[in-house]
This record gives sequence, C-alpha cells and structure tokens, in this order.
Amino acid sequence: MIREILNILLTLVAGLVLGFFFYGGLWITIKKGIDSKYAYLLLIGSFFIRTAVVLLGFYYVAKGDWKSMFYCLTGFVLAKFILTPITKKLKNKPRVL
Repeated sequence: MIREILNILLTLVAGLVLGFFFYGGLWITIKKGIDSKYAYLLLIGSFFIRTAVVLLGFYYVAKGDWKSMFYCLTGFVLAKFILTPITKKLKNKPRVL
C-alpha cells in the first residue's frame, strides 16, 4: 500500500518535472525567439528537443504500465496550470537588457 502510494507520487513528480521542462522551455524559446534573427531555427529545434526529452521521459517513467502513464500525464498537465500564472506575472515585469 505505502509502496504503491510512493510510486504514484514519484510518477506525478516526474510528470511535473517533464511538464516544467516542456512548458518552461517553450516560454523561454518564445521570449528568445522574438529578438532572434533565426527564430524559425530556434523554434523548430526547441520543439524537437523538448518533445524528444518528454517522450523519452514518459517512456522511461511508464515502463509499459498505463497507470504510471496516466499519473505522469496528470503531472505534466498540472505543470501547465502551475506555470501559466507564473509566466503571466513575469510577463508584466519590465525587461532588463
């Protein structure tokens, strides 16, 4: 029982970390891409790197178990809801060069 709860929590945390990596990386990419001369390369490269890391993370965490995949995906989606208000607050701060 305790082992199962610990496994669920660790899987949720792994999903959160993957979500923070993906959505945080997306936010940074957009911020950097606005001023970049080669924004299309930055956006495409970032997309493939972020997607590859997240897919490998899901594969490693799930280990073929649909329950682990579900909890990891739940953590991934929660990361979006956690990061959205944070990035809105950071968006309103003045830029420092």
